[in-house]
Formats: sequence, C-alpha cells, structure tokens
Amino acid sequence: MNITQRGCFPSGTPGQDSLLYWWSAWRARWTGDKQQRADSLFALVTWELWKDRNGRCFCQASSTVPQILTHIKHIAD
Repeated sequence: MNITQRGCFPSGTPGQDSLLYWWSAWRARWTGDKQQRADSLFALVTWELWKDRNGRCFCQASSTVPQILTHIKHIAD
C-alpha cells in the first residue's frame, strides 16, 4: 500500500504484493456460494490473527500457530 506524505492515507491502486490484490485474485476463482464461504473464511482468519496480534501488543499474551488454527477450526464448525 502506498502512503501519501501529506496525510498518511492510502493512494493509488494496491500493488501485486498487497493483501487486497492477493484476496481479489484468489476469490475470483470462486463463484456463488463457494465465494461467500471463502469470504467468510478469509474474514474469520484475518479477525483471529488481528485479535492475537492485539493480545501480543497490549496484553503480553500470545498463542502458537497450532492454537490459533485449532481455535479457527472450532469457530468454523
């Protein structure tokens, strides 16, 4: 993501190395119900990673990758 010097706002289109670019390309492979499921899975994974990041930054708590994956699988079921 490009950041403008004036206000630190995103500018331009996302580069090929951005998460938005990757997600847009990946989700284009799906249609209908499968695309909705992929969207839900993406939202769940990013939300859980964000919550773990906040735990690390603000609460000195962290989870291992297997713990995070187990938690995501539990929620998804």
